[in-house]
Amino acid sequence: MKDTIRQSEAIRNAWVDAVSDSVVNFRMQDGQKKNAQEGVRYSLRGTTDGRTVAVVDEDILSNIDLTQWNKQTKKEVQAAAKEALKKFGNGIVVDGITRSVNKVSRNEYTGSKYSEKISKTMPQLYADKMRAASAIDDVVIATTDWARDGKLLHPRTDNFVDFDHGNVLIEAGKNQYAAEVVVGITDRGNAVFYDVVDIQPTQFTIIKEEPSPKGANGICSYDGSLPTEISGVFGEESYRNGVAGAYKNKYYISMDGSGTQVLFVYDTAKGIWHKETGGAFTSFCQCRGELYAILGGEILAMTGSTGTQEGKLRWKLETGLIGCVSPDAKYLARLNLRVRMDSGCDMNIYSILEKHLKL
Repeated sequence: MKDTIRQSEAIRNAWVDAVSDSVVNFRMQDGQKKNAQEGVRYSLRGTTDGRTVAVVDEDILSNIDLTQWNKQTKKEVQAAAKEALKKFGNGIVVDGITRSVNKVSRNEYTGSKYSEKISKTMPQLYADKMRAASAIDDVVIATTDWARDGKLLHPRTDNFVDFDHGNVLIEAGKNQYAAEVVVGITDRGNAVFYDVVDIQPTQFTIIKEEPSPKGANGICSYDGSLPTEISGVFGEESYRNGVAGAYKNKYYISMDGSGTQVLFVYDTAKGIWHKETGGAFTSFCQCRGELYAILGGEILAMTGSTGTQEGKLRWKLETGLIGCVSPDAKYLARLNLRVRMDSGCDMNIYSILEKHLKL
């Protein structure tokens, strides 16, 4: 959910600062090609050999002096990592499986035997591990080759009865690592994110892949080879005067269509477009772990990291034509809708059945 930041001298200064530091500022003006700065970063990227990388694009330790590594510095680094992990309180969902992130996760990730060891012998590695806490969802999503122990390797006093292990690639700043992700399985069958261990320096090459406006013909995804059009889902509707920005694995583009301004959001990880809201966005800018946008004289924090929370949100999900009169005589036997909502939110679901459709 977006947050609204009211105009003030401090916010105007922050916007100017954000523009100067921005790593992405896409624009499309009535058929012109993209005008994007180099260095755009997403949290999930691909390598030239087909692997997925979790990119840590936010430095949660930027306000901590790491030049003098001592107990106080380590304490501050641990606190920053624990705070970053709290934003995943609703868990991390991958392929329908939710890995909880709770107090056990925070304590183990920051203070396990492995973490204590590298904090003493390799403080730079420990700092990068703590930085990765801000992108731990992407770390879990990017993990492959999951395998379960099948039994406990040593007696335990908690409620874990088994563990899953997987391999992941992580990039933190200029440093690249291969690591093992550990997920605990409780006696009730719940999965709990546990730790990232056996972190080893490695090298890989990340493909520069980004959605990019491609003139009047549409929007393309470019992975270093031939551009692939991704805006065909817009149908026959013509859009123009696009203004766009990107943050992590989301690409936002606001365009004029049939006299109204429409905001579309493309999920580069899932390859899915969303029509988010109306309104004439005039600029986007990414800075310090947030994507900012100007809409109607206000500055919006698109991921809700700061500002005043907006009011109730009305939205709808539209599947398109599915029924016996559609091509291939398709039927909708079951519809699963998974929604993650913040605490205190309400959701009402209504179903409309067209008479000529057999569901």
